[in-house]
Formats: sequence, structure tokens, C-alpha cells
Amino acid sequence: MGDLQARIKGPDFPTGGCIQGLTGIRNYQKTGRGEIRIRARAEIDTSEDTARIIVSDIPYRVSFASMIERIADEVRSRRIDGIADLRNESTRDGPRIVIGLKPGVNPDALLRQLYARTPMQATFAVALVALVADPATGGMSRDARLQMLTEEPRRVATTFGDSRRTQPAGMDVSE
Repeated sequence: MGDLQARIKGPDFPTGGCIQGLTGIRNYQKTGRGEIRIRARAEIDTSEDTARIIVSDIPYRVSFASMIERIADEVRSRRIDGIADLRNESTRDGPRIVIGLKPGVNPDALLRQLYARTPMQATFAVALVALVADPATGGMSRDARLQMLTEEPRRVATTFGDSRRTQPAGMDVSE
């Protein structure tokens, strides 16, 4: 399992984001079930007078528009304090949210609040289930799935030549 795990690091989500921790990945690789915590990729920019948080990737299955709306709702309801400006600067090249901070605000603390209170951090549940002849197997480990995938073509090739399996029902092939 260790050799294969070194080659297959984990899932590659189409919207980017950062996977937090390896426990979820190891769990689903070992048992077929697990949870992966994904965070938006955010960078703190302190090059101007006030700090900014620039978000460039979002978690998988999180709507970009709803994430911006949720951040705005948290600011309006004053559950998150310290945001002066929220801009969507997305282009065809990808999503980009710029969060301007008020002077004197700790950007690291505000980023932690954003992860905790908005969809900038999400959990993705993994359940690798296979329909197999033995229903007792249920969730399968990665090794069992790979073994099944390598054996399945042999089983299909063996039964494909069996005329009873390949002929429509009610058709007599002995003539």
C-alpha cells in the first residue's frame, strides 16, 4: 500500500483549493470511505497601505457567487469584522476575489474566521462503492478495487463466449 500511496497522492479537484491533512485521504484509500477538508487558496498581500486577502481557488462543489454572497452576509451581520472592501476580480483566466482589510486588522486571524464561517473551507465526503457479486464487500480498500479491476476483464472475457449469456432471451442457438 505504501508504494502505491507514494505514486497516487490524492484527488485532483477541478476547482483547485488546498487539501488539509492526509487523514481523510489515507482513510478512503484504506477503507473506501473518508472525508477530505478543502480550503480556498488564499494569499495575504501586505504590499499596500492596508493588507488584502486574495482568493484564487475555491473548494470543490462550492459556488463562486454563493461564496462571495456568504462573505458579504457575514460582514453585514457583523459576525466577521475587519473587511473594508470585497471585490470580484475574476477573469477568463480564473476566479479571483480581493478582500480589502481595515487598517490594524490581523490578516491571519481574519483569514481563519473566513475559513470557519464561510464556504472558503468545505468537507468533501468520499464513498468508493463498487457493485460486485458479493454484497458483503461494500466499501472496498484501494487494493481490493485494483484487484477487482484487473480480474474483471478476465471474467467478462470468459463469460462473453458463453452463448447462453450473449443471446437474447427465448432465442434457440442450437439450430
